[in-house]
Amino acid sequence: MRKLLGVVILIVSFSGIVFLFWQKEMQYALPTPVPNDYKNIPLSSVIDLEGNFILQKKASYFHFFQPSCPCSRFNLKHYASLYRNFKSNFNFYLVVPPSADMNWTKEMVDLDIQVVKDKGNKLAKACGVYSTPQAAIIDKKGSLYYRGNYNKGRYCTSKNSNYTEI
Repeated sequence: MRKLLGVVILIVSFSGIVFLFWQKEMQYALPTPVPNDYKNIPLSSVIDLEGNFILQKKASYFHFFQPSCPCSRFNLKHYASLYRNFKSNFNFYLVVPPSADMNWTKEMVDLDIQVVKDKGNKLAKACGVYSTPQAAIIDKKGSLYYRGNYNKGRYCTSKNSNYTEI
């Protein structure tokens, strides 16, 4: 009876550890499922920015951010580093969904950057972005130069796959 109780306790403990690992870590390592209604926007497509953004002497860098998304929060340090290193080359914008709390977002990001609510997710759809964190780079002429993830890894620790930096 004592051995059976010990085995049950070990099984329950191990199951609890596996469950917690899944909840806190592994679920974020899985790729985001592509929505059924996703429309791929080819690179070099001219993006209609609806007059909300001024294309001047610099390209525009759109960071799609969801304050409640853990992956977006994990990405903040890397994004801040990109902003500091490339702010002279790009107009930086932080794009949040309409439901986002602007004050909380600005506190969380803590950068001197324009935060834009993407009403109806129009900008995300125009750029072909379907999850966060993702980036879109629009060149000086208004064409989509890059759209996608920041890195193949969750924590942006692999210098060789820092896609937006490359």
